[in-house]
Amino acid sequence: MLRPFSQKIVEEYSNDPRVKVLTGMHRSGKSGILRGIRDYLILKGTAEEDILTIDCSLGSDSSMKNGGAILFQVKEIAKNGHRIFLLFDEVQNLEGWQRSVEMIHESFQCDIYLSGNHSAFAFRGEGALDPATYVEVPLYPLSYREWKSACGKAAADFFRYGNSPALLTMGISEENAYPYLRDVAQSALLTDVMRPKNLRSVDQVMMIFQCLVDNLGRPLSAKVISEILKERGESVGKDTVYSVLRALTDSQLIVKVPRYDLKAKRALEGSEKYYFTDWGMFHAFHGVTRATQQGLLENVVCLEFLSRGCSVYRIQTVDNQIDFLTVKTVTLVDANGVQGTQAKMMEFWQVRASMPEEEEIPEIAEEFPPQTEKYHRHVIVAENGLGLFPEEENPGSSEEKQEIGRNQIGLAGLSSFDQSVFLKMKMQERGVDWVSLDGFLMSEKY
Repeated sequence: MLRPFSQKIVEEYSNDPRVKVLTGMHRSGKSGILRGIRDYLILKGTAEEDILTIDCSLGSDSSMKNGGAILFQVKEIAKNGHRIFLLFDEVQNLEGWQRSVEMIHESFQCDIYLSGNHSAFAFRGEGALDPATYVEVPLYPLSYREWKSACGKAAADFFRYGNSPALLTMGISEENAYPYLRDVAQSALLTDVMRPKNLRSVDQVMMIFQCLVDNLGRPLSAKVISEILKERGESVGKDTVYSVLRALTDSQLIVKVPRYDLKAKRALEGSEKYYFTDWGMFHAFHGVTRATQQGLLENVVCLEFLSRGCSVYRIQTVDNQIDFLTVKTVTLVDANGVQGTQAKMMEFWQVRASMPEEEEIPEIAEEFPPQTEKYHRHVIVAENGLGLFPEEENPGSSEEKQEIGRNQIGLAGLSSFDQSVFLKMKMQERGVDWVSLDGFLMSEKY
């Protein structure tokens, strides 16, 4: 499957001379993205002999296991004078990779793509990669559009089993998915979390990871997690918790959504929310429950924002009605279709796992900051639920339940579709855009 992201990377960075570093969590499809980049380059007219793919993954049978062998091969294919394309998969396993890559980058007319785990590359602090030479391109597992296009299964399976590309080949079922996802998590905790950060206690890492599982969608901090573990009879200091959290986010097993202060216009430390890059992993360790559907929905939406290139923050409000603030740099286009300056687009989002009542709409609208040209306001509604418990999410399963629901919102006699249209109009009258979950996930508009 040629993922659209492969094409997007080539097109977006075609004029960027820097080394492209593709980072993503363990088994998230990085190798597939690199193969897609190769296929797309060939599709656009690049000769196969001008592309060199080097598999540096452990256990590969590639003969190019050191910088000298790679440099020799690069010299050979560069003799024709064409621009060459180099694709290194899991480059962190190549001894002295940075020196070899930079030597090639400086000496040849080439375009270089690297893949690996974020924790294998230093993007900050002492010894960080030079941003003038390298650019990070974060990769995420399948989007809903990719997943649906590839397998065509019901949306409930996407919410239940997650977004791992591997599930498409092994078969999507509880018997296959959850054991596989537990194995991926345990392997990543050892190779991508503990080993790069020299963490020694497997038990402490697992306890903190499980604490994130148990508190999906809740604001957390190192201090709060330390206190939760203390209540469970485990003594783990907040400094240790902080180190493990940083290692988990660096491994990209989880993503951190910082708190944003609207008055100070900056992100704040502490009280962040943590979500799973693959929420199927959350279900593999927690199970599917009704109580976690709101957190799951936030997780799905957050990953969609990140895959679309947004910066994502959480907003603290009195009733915690606003779930996300997204910020994205967009290029402005004038009336003649000419691209001009770049600007930051800021949007507020509330995410709901069920339809709101009519009387809730004024309260929802008042929770948002005042509407301006700079701030856009949206509510994403799972109008038909997530499909995880269909016997409870189908309003037509019981005529009595259906009539009670209609009477509660003052819409007796209307179908579910008409109720949705009516509530959407009421929301829009107050300057808030109503978006169905399926419409949000399938649309490129947002």
